[in-house]
Amino acid sequence: MLIDEMPEILSMDYPIVDDIREALIKIIPQIMLVFRMNNYWQGFTDLEHELNLLKNFDALAKRNLK
Repeated sequence: MLIDEMPEILSMDYPIVDDIREALIKIIPQIMLVFRMNNYWQGFTDLEHELNLLKNFDALAKRNLK
């Protein structure tokens, strides 16, 4: 549920949002491992995409401010 609400959460202007993003960056690889072990490749690739977005969120946000 947290991952589904990620776009709304990341757009909020609260200091805790950065902490949530960092926590998701740590949690998602663990979920991906479980998906990979269970041959759930669609979930794995979906989370891989979300993880890449989270890792690059600061750069994308700064680019949009210009």
